[in-house]
Amino acid sequence: MKKANVWIGLLGLVVGGLIGYVVGVQSARKDRGQQVGEHTHESSNPTSEASQPQGLPEGHPPITTEADFETLKKAVERAPQNAALVTNLANKYYDSGRYEDAIVYYQRALTLNPKSVSLMTDLGTAHFYAGRPDEAIGLYNRSLEIDSRCCGACSLGPPEEC
Repeated sequence: MKKANVWIGLLGLVVGGLIGYVVGVQSARKDRGQQVGEHTHESSNPTSEASQPQGLPEGHPPITTEADFETLKKAVERAPQNAALVTNLANKYYDSGRYEDAIVYYQRALTLNPKSVSLMTDLGTAHFYAGRPDEAIGLYNRSLEIDSRCCGACSLGPPEEC
Protein backbone atom coordinates (compact mmCIF):
# COMPACT_ATOMS: atom_id res chain seq x y z
CA MET A 1 0.00 0.00 0.00
CA LYS A 2 2.81 2.43 0.77
CA LYS A 3 4.36 1.83 -2.64
CA ALA A 4 1.05 2.66 -4.35
CA ASN A 5 0.73 5.86 -2.33
CA VAL A 6 4.21 6.96 -3.41
CA TRP A 7 3.35 6.36 -7.07
CA ILE A 8 0.08 8.27 -6.77
CA GLY A 9 1.90 11.15 -5.07
CA LEU A 10 4.53 11.28 -7.81
CA LEU A 11 1.85 11.14 -10.51
CA GLY A 12 0.04 14.02 -8.82
CA LEU A 13 3.23 16.10 -8.75
CA VAL A 14 3.92 15.47 -12.42
CA VAL A 15 0.36 16.26 -13.51
CA GLY A 16 0.28 19.39 -11.32
CA GLY A 17 3.61 20.55 -12.75
CA LEU A 18 2.38 20.08 -16.31
CA ILE A 19 -0.82 22.00 -15.63
CA GLY A 20 1.16 24.85 -14.04
CA TYR A 21 3.53 24.95 -17.01
CA VAL A 22 0.69 25.09 -19.57
CA VAL A 23 -1.13 27.84 -17.66
CA GLY A 24 2.11 29.85 -17.33
CA VAL A 25 2.92 29.57 -21.05
CA GLN A 26 -0.59 30.61 -22.07
CA SER A 27 -0.46 33.58 -19.69
CA ALA A 28 2.94 34.68 -21.03
CA ARG A 29 1.74 34.43 -24.63
CA LYS A 30 -1.33 36.49 -23.83
CA ASP A 31 0.78 39.19 -22.10
CA ARG A 32 3.33 39.28 -24.93
CA GLY A 33 0.59 39.58 -27.57
CA GLN A 34 -0.92 42.60 -25.83
CA GLN A 35 2.46 44.31 -25.47
CA VAL A 36 3.42 43.84 -29.12
CA GLY A 37 0.12 45.45 -30.12
CA GLU A 38 0.72 48.37 -27.77
CA HIS A 39 4.29 49.03 -29.00
CA THR A 40 3.49 50.09 -32.55
CA HIS A 41 3.68 53.86 -31.99
CA GLU A 42 6.62 55.88 -33.26
CA SER A 43 8.99 57.36 -30.73
CA SER A 44 8.86 61.15 -30.59
CA ASN A 45 12.60 61.22 -29.87
CA PRO A 46 14.47 59.06 -32.37
CA THR A 47 17.74 59.20 -30.42
CA SER A 48 16.26 57.65 -27.29
CA GLU A 49 16.04 53.95 -26.63
CA ALA A 50 12.65 52.37 -27.22
CA SER A 51 10.83 51.88 -23.94
CA GLN A 52 11.14 48.45 -22.38
CA PRO A 53 7.80 46.63 -22.75
CA GLN A 54 6.53 45.35 -19.44
CA GLY A 55 6.70 41.60 -18.95
CA LEU A 56 9.95 41.08 -20.88
CA PRO A 57 12.92 39.87 -18.85
CA GLU A 58 15.49 42.39 -17.61
CA GLY A 59 18.07 43.06 -20.33
CA HIS A 60 15.83 41.77 -23.13
CA PRO A 61 16.22 43.97 -26.20
CA PRO A 62 13.18 46.18 -26.77
CA ILE A 63 10.88 45.25 -29.61
CA THR A 64 11.67 47.37 -32.67
CA THR A 65 9.10 47.88 -35.41
CA GLU A 66 9.66 48.92 -39.02
CA ALA A 67 8.34 52.35 -38.07
CA ASP A 68 11.10 52.59 -35.42
CA PHE A 69 13.73 51.71 -38.04
CA GLU A 70 12.34 54.30 -40.47
CA THR A 71 12.31 56.97 -37.76
CA LEU A 72 15.94 56.24 -36.87
CA LYS A 73 16.98 56.14 -40.53
CA LYS A 74 15.42 59.56 -41.11
CA ALA A 75 17.23 60.90 -38.04
CA VAL A 76 20.52 59.51 -39.40
CA GLU A 77 19.82 61.18 -42.77
CA ARG A 78 19.33 64.51 -40.96
CA ALA A 79 22.52 64.06 -38.90
CA PRO A 80 24.84 61.74 -40.83
CA GLN A 81 27.87 62.78 -38.74
CA ASN A 82 26.22 61.79 -35.44
CA ALA A 83 28.17 58.62 -34.60
CA ALA A 84 25.97 57.79 -31.60
CA LEU A 85 22.81 57.91 -33.72
CA VAL A 86 24.34 55.79 -36.49
CA THR A 87 25.58 53.28 -33.89
CA ASN A 88 22.13 53.17 -32.27
CA LEU A 89 20.55 52.25 -35.62
CA ALA A 90 23.22 49.59 -36.24
CA ASN A 91 22.60 48.14 -32.78
CA LYS A 92 18.84 48.02 -33.40
CA TYR A 93 19.38 46.12 -36.64
CA TYR A 94 21.82 43.77 -34.92
CA ASP A 95 19.44 43.11 -32.00
CA SER A 96 16.69 42.31 -34.51
CA GLY A 97 18.90 39.78 -36.30
CA ARG A 98 19.18 41.93 -39.43
CA TYR A 99 22.94 41.58 -39.67
CA GLU A 100 23.37 42.81 -43.26
CA ASP A 101 21.61 46.08 -42.39
CA ALA A 102 23.61 46.32 -39.16
CA ILE A 103 26.87 45.92 -41.08
CA VAL A 104 26.06 48.92 -43.29
CA TYR A 105 25.51 51.20 -40.31
CA TYR A 106 28.37 49.79 -38.21
CA GLN A 107 30.68 50.57 -41.16
CA ARG A 108 29.32 54.13 -41.31
CA ALA A 109 29.80 54.57 -37.56
CA LEU A 110 33.31 53.15 -37.78
CA THR A 111 34.14 55.68 -40.50
CA LEU A 112 33.13 58.40 -38.04
CA ASN A 113 35.06 56.81 -35.16
CA PRO A 114 37.80 54.63 -36.72
CA LYS A 115 39.60 53.84 -33.44
CA SER A 116 36.53 52.45 -31.65
CA VAL A 117 37.33 48.94 -30.49
CA SER A 118 33.72 48.43 -29.49
CA LEU A 119 32.38 49.35 -32.96
CA MET A 120 35.00 47.22 -34.67
CA THR A 121 34.05 44.25 -32.47
CA ASP A 122 30.33 44.78 -33.10
CA LEU A 123 30.96 44.97 -36.85
CA GLY A 124 33.02 41.78 -36.66
CA THR A 125 30.29 39.98 -34.74
CA ALA A 126 27.67 41.10 -37.28
CA HIS A 127 29.89 39.72 -40.05
CA PHE A 128 30.23 36.46 -38.13
CA TYR A 129 26.45 36.05 -37.78
CA ALA A 130 26.02 37.03 -41.44
CA GLY A 131 28.15 34.01 -42.36
CA ARG A 132 31.47 35.76 -42.99
CA PRO A 133 33.82 34.54 -40.25
CA ASP A 134 36.98 35.61 -42.12
CA GLU A 135 35.85 39.26 -42.11
CA ALA A 136 34.96 38.90 -38.43
CA ILE A 137 38.41 37.58 -37.53
CA GLY A 138 40.06 40.38 -39.51
CA LEU A 139 38.06 42.99 -37.59
CA TYR A 140 38.78 41.34 -34.25
CA ASN A 141 42.50 41.39 -35.06
CA ARG A 142 42.31 45.08 -36.07
CA SER A 143 40.60 45.90 -32.76
CA LEU A 144 43.38 44.09 -30.88
CA GLU A 145 45.98 46.13 -32.79
CA ILE A 146 44.29 49.30 -31.58
CA ASP A 147 44.08 48.20 -27.94
CA SER A 148 45.25 44.73 -26.97
CA ARG A 149 44.18 45.35 -23.36
CA CYS A 150 40.48 45.71 -24.21
CA CYS A 151 38.22 42.70 -24.42
CA GLY A 152 35.88 44.58 -26.79
CA ALA A 153 32.83 43.78 -24.67
CA CYS A 154 32.47 47.36 -23.53
CA SER A 155 33.86 50.82 -24.02
CA LEU A 156 35.56 50.93 -20.61
CA GLY A 157 38.89 49.46 -21.62
CA PRO A 158 40.80 46.54 -20.13
CA PRO A 159 38.87 43.37 -19.18
CA GLU A 160 39.35 43.96 -15.45
CA GLU A 161 37.39 47.23 -15.84
CA CYS A 162 34.52 45.63 -17.80
